[in-house]
Amino acid sequence: MDNAILMDSSRQRKKATAACGKCRVLKVKYVPDPTLNAYFQSRNSELEFRNEGNPEWMSQEYLPNSEVGECPESSENQNTTENTLENPWDLSTATDAAWITDLGLSPVVLEYLLDRFRGMASYFPFVRLPYSCTAASMAEDRPFLLLAAVAAASSEYCHLQDALIRQFKESLSQRVVVAGEKDLDLLQGLLVHLAWFHFHFVPGSQQAYQYLQIAISMVIDLRLDQEAADLVELRTELSDTYIREACRAYLGCYYMSNIIAMTSGKPNNLQFHKDMLRCAMMLQQQPKSETDLLIYPMTKVLQFTEEVCETLRSEGIHSPRLHIHAGRFTTWLEEWWSSLSTDLRNKVLLINGYYAAKIRIQEMGLVYCYGQRRPPSPKAQEEFTILSAHPMVISNLIKCVSSTKEYLDSFFALPATEQNSLPYSAWCQVVLTVFVLYRLSVGLPEVPQWDVEIAQQTVDLQEYIDKLLSHLQVIKPLPDRQIPTKSLFSRLPEIMGSVRASYVLAKEDLAQARDSLHAHHELNGFNNTASSVQGLRRCPAVRYSSRHVAQAQDLPTLQSAITTEVQRIEDEKLWGDIFLMDTLSSMTGSSSLEF
Repeated sequence: MDNAILMDSSRQRKKATAACGKCRVLKVKYVPDPTLNAYFQSRNSELEFRNEGNPEWMSQEYLPNSEVGECPESSENQNTTENTLENPWDLSTATDAAWITDLGLSPVVLEYLLDRFRGMASYFPFVRLPYSCTAASMAEDRPFLLLAAVAAASSEYCHLQDALIRQFKESLSQRVVVAGEKDLDLLQGLLVHLAWFHFHFVPGSQQAYQYLQIAISMVIDLRLDQEAADLVELRTELSDTYIREACRAYLGCYYMSNIIAMTSGKPNNLQFHKDMLRCAMMLQQQPKSETDLLIYPMTKVLQFTEEVCETLRSEGIHSPRLHIHAGRFTTWLEEWWSSLSTDLRNKVLLINGYYAAKIRIQEMGLVYCYGQRRPPSPKAQEEFTILSAHPMVISNLIKCVSSTKEYLDSFFALPATEQNSLPYSAWCQVVLTVFVLYRLSVGLPEVPQWDVEIAQQTVDLQEYIDKLLSHLQVIKPLPDRQIPTKSLFSRLPEIMGSVRASYVLAKEDLAQARDSLHAHHELNGFNNTASSVQGLRRCPAVRYSSRHVAQAQDLPTLQSAITTEVQRIEDEKLWGDIFLMDTLSSMTGSSSLEF
């Protein structure tokens, strides 16, 4: 009888744990994340006690008037869900936003994080959230983009960000893999996730490229490329919100595809098309925000950089025309750069694009291999060596050293707090620059005539790495975090420290450092068990692969850390509002006295 009672109570418990609405519709087994669920339950109880009125924020009465701005919460948009190609936003239901109440995030927290994300808009102008798009309206119409945005904006709250990213992956799996959905909400959320992918970067993982392929397939399935072509052909005004957002997403997908392809050496499966520039030009001529003015020059310089890389790759390092191509490309780049307004030339993304193109032109495919050319064997080294380099080749390499210094100086001029918000593409540019400068400072087997002392006297690489380590110290996650290290900021200090040690040894004995493709030396200050087994000069990032990441600590400690961070956000918002009210009050008082 006792067994029967136990079995019966077990059935009752199972029946009480209902599947989510999405799983019930799809008739699939619901497999919740036990870590998140345990946290959700404790957090819900706390919020119910502290703020009984919060659930009302998602009611229809709370939604803003759809006529105020661009956010697509109007009934007109909601009535077009029959056809994916005509659907302005998505096919999702309110259950897709269940993570908000499950995770216990109040409207105050969500709006605070959305405001932080809007402040990051200039770093990725392809997804824009006007102020008319509140957390409440997005929870109804664009829940996946809302999730991606608050996850990207919560980098200062690592435990909350980790929970949001896990929720992002679970939602992506359910909606795309299981349900086979495809809509603009999913595409924009994916692009935001990729744009700040370094917050959850695992070396050796192909996840970024896999997510990118999902985004590209959505562009094709949603016919966004055809939408752009029709828009250009008909010269239609960008009066429709969906068309404008679709154009931005199409160009944003090309941007991320190009960045990831050039940094990883993998194929770019969304090739440049002339309609992209025309579409970007229309956004520039009919801007709805300041960030729309960035899209055309960004697309232009990206397409140009792609042309530079393809030309140098097809020519090969033995081509006698390398320096001729470099001169032609340099002329075009400088003319284009000088044609931009001063305001645009001060934008971080355009500065990155300009120096990315400039460095790759000047290194002529001899220094950075774009991820495709593997180090040759000693017997095959002659095939990759220029025995008699043209004087202009050496001249361009000297210019390349100066360009790396200029870029690093501009990067370090940014406040550390702003560097924390920079997108994945900006950090890829930092790594590229350090890699190129290291090889030019240690030795270039491809060009034996290159004198490394030129680089060493022009730029003190050791000093610049120390400066980078100092900046990373400010923005890296706190050491008392209760979850595994998953941020690029946590890995770069050790990696750059290893590069620094290799550089110091190379300067002492250049004869032993001719293999400048391997810029890693074991450091005594770190636990090198994983890497030492795999080889002395193995990159320290290897120990951070998915197989070597430590497990999270116990659940109660993790719950406490997340709760503390959410409370911190609410306190910061409260004090910020009080400070603003005091400021306005003092200004009003001063004005009345003057009157």
